[in-house]
Amino acid sequence: MSSKVWEVQGMYKQALETANSCELAMHYGVTSKPEGKHSGYGLTLARDIVLDNGGKIIIASQNEIIDSEEADSQNKLLRNPWPGTLILIEWRTDRPLRLKEVYDNWPMPEGYSHEDFEF
Repeated sequence: MSSKVWEVQGMYKQALETANSCELAMHYGVTSKPEGKHSGYGLTLARDIVLDNGGKIIIASQNEIIDSEEADSQNKLLRNPWPGTLILIEWRTDRPLRLKEVYDNWPMPEGYSHEDFEF
């Protein structure tokens, strides 16, 4: 394993000592596969699109859960741990899912500009 992978895993381990793992999974760049082509933006994108739309996203894994709706996010502990990971996404069908607006509000990766991304 490369030193970068060990560094990333160490950073996650430290964060998980105090953070809810389901909430942490929705942060930019968090991935369970730090080597390769996994950017760690999938759940961040899902969360941002759904919340922009007025919907809701819930992630449950083991004994932790996060319930996000609009500006409110609640971390909870489950009394009966879920033996896997469950992701529930609910969006409003009377409103658009605005991918471009969500991407435009994200921080720009170093060395890129908005013209590099076509929608």
